[in-house]
Amino acid sequence: MASVFEELAARMDFHAVFSEYLRLKKKGSRFFAVCPFHKEKDPSLSVDVETGLWHCFGCKEGGNVFQFIAKIEHLEMSEVVEMLAKRYGVDLRQYQPEKERQRITRRQMLLKIVRAADGFYRKQLASTTHGQQALKYLQERGLSEGVIKRFGIGVTPLEPDGLTHFLQEHNARTRDLIDLNLTLEGRRGEMIDMLRSRIIFPLFDHRGDVVSFAGRALGDGEPKYLNTQNTPLYNKSRMLYGFNFARRAITEQDAAFIVEGYMDVISLHQAGVVNAVATCGTSLTGEHIRTLARNTDNFFLAFDGDAAGIKAALRSCEEFMAGGHYPRVIVIPEGKDPDDVARAGGKEAFDRLKAKAVPYPRLIAAVRIKTAEPEPMEVKRLFEEVAPVFSRIRDAMVQEAFSRDLAGALRMEERQVRDLLHAGARVRRRKKGTEAREAQMTTPREDFLSRFFAAILADAELRAAAAGELTEDDFPEGKFRELFRRVVKSAEDYALPGFPKELAALCAELKQRDVPQGEYGIEAYVAKIRAFKLEDLSDEIRALQKELAKAQSEGDDESAQKLGEKMQQLLAQRAKLAAEIKAPSSKDAGAKGSQVF
Repeated sequence: MASVFEELAARMDFHAVFSEYLRLKKKGSRFFAVCPFHKEKDPSLSVDVETGLWHCFGCKEGGNVFQFIAKIEHLEMSEVVEMLAKRYGVDLRQYQPEKERQRITRRQMLLKIVRAADGFYRKQLASTTHGQQALKYLQERGLSEGVIKRFGIGVTPLEPDGLTHFLQEHNARTRDLIDLNLTLEGRRGEMIDMLRSRIIFPLFDHRGDVVSFAGRALGDGEPKYLNTQNTPLYNKSRMLYGFNFARRAITEQDAAFIVEGYMDVISLHQAGVVNAVATCGTSLTGEHIRTLARNTDNFFLAFDGDAAGIKAALRSCEEFMAGGHYPRVIVIPEGKDPDDVARAGGKEAFDRLKAKAVPYPRLIAAVRIKTAEPEPMEVKRLFEEVAPVFSRIRDAMVQEAFSRDLAGALRMEERQVRDLLHAGARVRRRKKGTEAREAQMTTPREDFLSRFFAAILADAELRAAAAGELTEDDFPEGKFRELFRRVVKSAEDYALPGFPKELAALCAELKQRDVPQGEYGIEAYVAKIRAFKLEDLSDEIRALQKELAKAQSEGDDESAQKLGEKMQQLLAQRAKLAAEIKAPSSKDAGAKGSQVF
């Protein structure tokens, strides 16, 4: 059977595909073009339109047509395959294992529901009386009809369950509506819409598919903006609002503007700043930065012109610098936001502010030090504040730029500033190294639970027994409780893409452990796990006894009564648990049992 790449290649016109990105000129049997991956005047990129292979004699980049598309579009190879399969009508299901086909089928079904919701919200804006009122508000905010349609802005219905009812009439399952954060259970158990009395902003993924929604309150309702939680289609830690519209412009202009709000993005795009994006109600993450960095290395942060905006900008700069980038901050006038700037002065006003953008060291120095001749203690406190920030920077060029700009802001010698920063970073790293070594020291419980989970990951029969004998409450809060819930109770496959990365890494590590299968039965494991839980209850009771004694000595009868009641509850729980704990059976109590317990 041919591979998916072979089938796609058979359907492609290589000349046509390369011509979408390059101006090809024929020389002999090959075609040449100016390379898009480095600066040059004379064409040095060679394309073989018979095989789809390409090579640049200038920068030495090269490969096949799929690698070319991935590089120029800044896509993962899986995304290239999906894009081309859609274009050329290739059914990818025949190349995928059953579980992956099921995942894709469910995704397509969920996307269909979200598309229906998107159309419903848009129709409400265009065809209802309250929609016309919302439209008037948007127009008063300066949005044109074209940009409203481009960004798919809509409005919720008047009925609190209008969307839910509409989608259920079109055969959507209530469980799917809840999973997509479109529907929730009301106070009386009825199903109502998640977003009510709000202007709707569809959230697009990088392919341009609507995957979720956010809403702005109509009038003075709170919260002003409501962002949906993560869903099977949408992860706010990865999603950038407007990126589907901005990606090509970011690449072509070699710059990205990061703002805070949906209206900031929309107003800037309308003004001609089409390389602006925003996070979706969350702080900037490493995932966001990696997405942007596939397209440019020039980043400008334009947050609100208040103390909170400056604080958020500084925090975002720290993440960029830790990732090896050196962003600049566009300082918006106090009390304004990028939306205000775009509406009042258009692209020209925004460009004027961009020309004055400052890097992190200059901004934090300006914020923390208000006088031309700062006191030595002010400077000392500033270095103490930036030391942990500088210690996260690994890129030598970013370190150099940081040192240079901080020296300029403080009017100090660059060498002196660089020495102080590196000294602070060394101290910070030594401290973190000590903390990391201490964190790696495992307790007896930690070691036992690791061995337990290694055993049940390797033994399906033992895993099934654990599901019947234990509950989540038998495990302490944290990774082991979550692992039990997902792998044992819910039978999730940690090898699949949707499984949390930290837990997947833990599972992979545990699978490497050498734990003899069948050596210990479930009764022995349950007894030890509950013995640990009994210790926790005893510790809690001892701590409560101290609080009770203190309350009694201070004559606080009300607190003493409450603590006494809680004490009785804990004592009863401990007695019950102690009765449940049984000694390991003869099957479990082999000669090697003491090596585990």
